[in-house]
Amino acid sequence: KEVVVKTKKGTNVAFSVKNRNAGIFAGSCTRKGKIASSSFEVYVPIVETATKGRVIADGSLGYLGKISKPIELIFEAGYLVEINGGEDALRLKKYMESFGDKEIYCAAELGIGLNTKSKCDGICYIEDESTYGTFHIGFGRNIALGGRHEARGHFDIVTHSPDIFVDEVVIMENGEFII
Repeated sequence: KEVVVKTKKGTNVAFSVKNRNAGIFAGSCTRKGKIASSSFEVYVPIVETATKGRVIADGSLGYLGKISKPIELIFEAGYLVEINGGEDALRLKKYMESFGDKEIYCAAELGIGLNTKSKCDGICYIEDESTYGTFHIGFGRNIALGGRHEARGHFDIVTHSPDIFVDEVVIMENGEFII
């Protein structure tokens, strides 16, 4: 199984989801006395060595907040190998370096936001990644999602208005589900 994501701004990135199960964070709590994350997304722990291509990120940088000017991310063999752009690219580079762990550069999750009430404004990363019409790449650890990659952390980078193809079948066009 292959997933390809493209955007009008120049994203063209491919992921393998072979033998991986998708999951959903539904933003609801079903057990009395417990709490749940407000995240509302579908996710899959992607094959950690297979991501390749280019992302023009224009949403948010997880805990670092909103992206003010799009940045370019280049992936080879599952890892982020280049970060290009202005001030936001520099902030991201410093943040990733702060982990002191090369495994944080692994593309480990593909997520699609499902919440039509959320806004990707860089204030709350959970709301950013849940925003309908966005996709995100999770970096680093993906064990809790059903993956196999260990790292010292996990964070997501959100991008708007994707076209998403699963085994060459379009499931989302310009951020809108068409299936």
